[in-house]
Amino acid sequence: MAANTNYPSIGVQEITSWDDLPSSPLDGQALMFMGLKWRYDTTNGIWVPDFAYGETLAGICKIDGDEVNDAALLANGWTSVNHTNGGTISYDGTRVTFTATVANNQTAEVLGDHGGGVNDDYFLYGRFRAVSYVGPGSNPSCFLAIQDGAHTRTFGLRYTTTNTEACFFKISGSRQGYADSTVEFTTEKFLLIRWSGLGAKHSHCWVEGHVALPSPSATYVGTDHSASAAQRFLIGDSTGNAGGALTARNVVCARY
Repeated sequence: MAANTNYPSIGVQEITSWDDLPSSPLDGQALMFMGLKWRYDTTNGIWVPDFAYGETLAGICKIDGDEVNDAALLANGWTSVNHTNGGTISYDGTRVTFTATVANNQTAEVLGDHGGGVNDDYFLYGRFRAVSYVGPGSNPSCFLAIQDGAHTRTFGLRYTTTNTEACFFKISGSRQGYADSTVEFTTEKFLLIRWSGLGAKHSHCWVEGHVALPSPSATYVGTDHSASAAQRFLIGDSTGNAGGALTARNVVCARY
């Protein structure tokens, strides 16, 4: 596990939007975004949070946003693309949209097997928007999840600040105190989740426009000990007891 060096550096370019990334970055090129240092990894063709740069990345799954069909998602590392009982995954060339409703237990999700375990570390980042929410149910439909074979950590994207479903990490079927009433994803936001695997399971989350700088503990911190036999990343709606739509682009998930 690499040391955390996420602090501003003299001479390192700072950007205010993911749209401002250099068009032809060099290997190891650094920049600052959301108070975090990022480095470009030419081996995998992705930007990597500095805490994971130099580590061996595995199980990489991406959603660029310009995919045109399910096959393109599979080509980007996802193990399966599921839309059942009327749930849909649609492509407009800029974003991928996952849509499911409560009726008929619809699902719309991508799953990526990473092969990791409880002692591995993980990150997941990208630009997300909660387009709609349809209850009932205690869960928002917009899920981002990391599972390591023994634990599950799920981040639910809040639709509006008036909706009772806040952004939260879900543990064993209930919110565990990570709700933030000021964070909503009605507008698209960049989100980074880090899950440290050694010892207790520690989650750190940075949300565009809602980050305390330069705290490495970030916006949400917690531990998780809920069970899961899966070893995968999940994006979309797989619960069937809530519905809505989620857009995603510039997504990268990896184990390190």
